Amino acid sequence: MPKLWRGFDHDVAWLAAEKCLRDKWRRGDTRTFLEEWTGHSRYELIADEHENGQISGGLKFAILEEVAMVVEDMVDGIQRGEDPQLEPVTVKPRKDGGTGKIRDIATLCYRHQLLGHTVKIGIEGLLQARILPTQHASIPGHGQTGLARQVKRMLNRKLGIRYFQKMDGVHAYASIQYRKVAELIRSEIPRARWIHACMEALGKAAPGGHLIIGGYLDAWLF
Repeated sequence: MPKLWRGFDHDVAWLAAEKCLRDKWRRGDTRTFLEEWTGHSRYELIADEHENGQISGGLKFAILEEVAMVVEDMVDGIQRGEDPQLEPVTVKPRKDGGTGKIRDIATLCYRHQLLGHTVKIGIEGLLQARILPTQHASIPGHGQTGLARQVKRMLNRKLGIRYFQKMDGVHAYASIQYRKVAELIRSEIPRARWIHACMEALGKAAPGGHLIIGGYLDAWLF
């Protein structure tokens, strides 16, 4: 039986750092975070990029090692009951790239994002064991096109239904509290204490205590 959760160590922290910063190295907010938490100035990155055509692998690796240490300190502190120092989540109405709807989408600070990526890596086994083939939202390789094909195949070909109506849940994320998701996770993996502690910290940081539209981990939890 595959393991449902992963213990926290440097490899988890490093992988979370790499996934969180992937394709974001040129962003201003990324460089502001790196200046504050690793001491690498934006000018160092700009100079390295100018010299090599892109940020060199050696500099990226060195920075990721330091960001991984930030993650380790944060998770270790959370397990000791310390405040993870997450900046307040800002929520603004923006157009959803997938549906075109105007949604209240949140912006999370990098420490918040890193913590979300870390927990997601920790519960990867649980997600893979529990996500059904009929679930598509936010799952890479699935998405709305895959959902449409599956619905058409099930309703049209198998059941002979020619017409159906698409429905949408109102305030779906806002209706799901972090504490309820945390309870579900705790019931599945009761010994994963570091994950439970991080989930509690994330729940306290979430506006209204519910899942956040715009959060990486939140999309998987939803």
